[in-house]
Amino acid sequence: LIQQRDVAKSRALLAEAGLPDGFETTISVLNQTDRVAAAQVIQAQLAEVGIKAEVLAYESGVYWSLGQQSDGEMWKD
Repeated sequence: LIQQRDVAKSRALLAEAGLPDGFETTISVLNQTDRVAAAQVIQAQLAEVGIKAEVLAYESGVYWSLGQQSDGEMWKD
């Protein structure tokens, strides 16, 4: 089932959540062409509703440690 995007409804839901101006976030991906390209598509779609996403591409060793609590506080982001 494929649903059409509804930018106006997305903006309304953000406003209802108390974020009428959107917010900023990051998208962390492996530094591989297909993954970076997919993240950039997502980034562009989020921008349409006011969400500013920064795409951060990491090499494998760094990427796989991002979510590990034992490696510091970065896992919270």
